[in-house]
Amino acid sequence: TIDDVLAERSVDRSQVEAHKSRLLAEVRAYRFRELRENAGLTQAQLAEHIGVGQRQISKIGRAHV
Repeated sequence: TIDDVLAERSVDRSQVEAHKSRLLAEVRAYRFRELRENAGLTQAQLAEHIGVGQRQISKIGRAHV
């Protein structure tokens, strides 16, 4: 069972949480890009529309907020 496996192997929960956070950020970034592209907007157009710089939109789209 999974409990047996976990009992036999030590698990560094901080590493698991860090990995989980990175994966979630990547999924959010992908979804953000997808929504922007489906709206037919460039990064610059979206940035102007919401009042931020294009660089910020780029960072969000790359999961580097």
